[in-house]
Amino acid sequence: MRLACRLVLELRVERDQGRAGVTLLGDDGGVIAAWEQADAGDRLELRRSHDGAVALIVVDQVITAVRLADGQIAAQFRDERGIDAAFPLDGAWTLEIAGELDIDGGHTGFHGGGVGFFWPGLGEPPDKTEIARLRAELSAAARAPVPRRLAVRRDGKTALVHESAAAPVEGGEILLWPPIAGPEGVLLRHAIVTDEGNHHETAPQPPWLVRADGTVTQLVGFELGVSPLLALPGDRWLLPGADALWRDDYDDPLSVLHADGRIEPLRVGGEPVPASRVLREAAPEVLASLGPIDPDQDVPWETVSARLDPESDELQLAIAIEIDAETDTCTILVASVPLSGEAPMRVVAQSTSTPNSQVALAP
Repeated sequence: MRLACRLVLELRVERDQGRAGVTLLGDDGGVIAAWEQADAGDRLELRRSHDGAVALIVVDQVITAVRLADGQIAAQFRDERGIDAAFPLDGAWTLEIAGELDIDGGHTGFHGGGVGFFWPGLGEPPDKTEIARLRAELSAAARAPVPRRLAVRRDGKTALVHESAAAPVEGGEILLWPPIAGPEGVLLRHAIVTDEGNHHETAPQPPWLVRADGTVTQLVGFELGVSPLLALPGDRWLLPGADALWRDDYDDPLSVLHADGRIEPLRVGGEPVPASRVLREAAPEVLASLGPIDPDQDVPWETVSARLDPESDELQLAIAIEIDAETDTCTILVASVPLSGEAPMRVVAQSTSTPNSQVALAP
């Protein structure tokens, strides 16, 4: 269901027999772009650039940038080691990346992990010699240097952010997707990942900020593990929760991150704005259908994208709500939040997403 009150982008992914058919619909409901790719997961992300020029799309491990004016697929690459790509972030900024990129779903904290092996069915497990050979291959690959380069281009000028040739075992810089582009600059989350082949550790770093004049600054005093939803005027960014490093599933209020690391809650009408407030005021029937909710426990919703309309001074939020965990059915809605607090919040678009027919909305 789409409500024709306000403009939204809609992404549809139909999954069948190992293939994923992807369709991007525009503000009028017409098809902007469509393509097919391998069905390799269930990840789905959709963001519209602040200037409305570009849609950045993630389906599984594939990132696609679509120019909205003509539907041109400007870039399409997989998230994998050895990537060498250029992505338009909006009508002015272009990201150039070589090396490694991680689609982390909007959050990377300090963590580690290892490689395990499994075998299907009830047959005999693989020979120990074969497992040892596979582990040796992973270890050898981790010792090979990976050329790493990160730059941002605007108005024909390129600002080099980082360049190295570190092997994974030494610890290498990895860009965390997505970059956050605004009219004043581009904020880049990144992490140092030390990967020995069979075990890895990830450490998020203080973010880089590239300004319109090409100046590159590493903001100090805090690590940025949580992806902001959008850039605000004056070197500020909107966070989906109350912390820059950790993102949990509690009903935390939207917050404003400053360049010096300060975080303060976003207030509308003098009150904080957790997603539950938006649902209570704009979609009470959706909230009521979920039953009793403990805000100090995991909640079944997540704010996935946002856009600021400077003309109306309204914040538009896309919220995904898990309706049925067993069938993985979600309601996706876009709500408009007047920042003055003088007008009511309201739903401007709403749809349903299922595993075989996924939907994402973006204001």
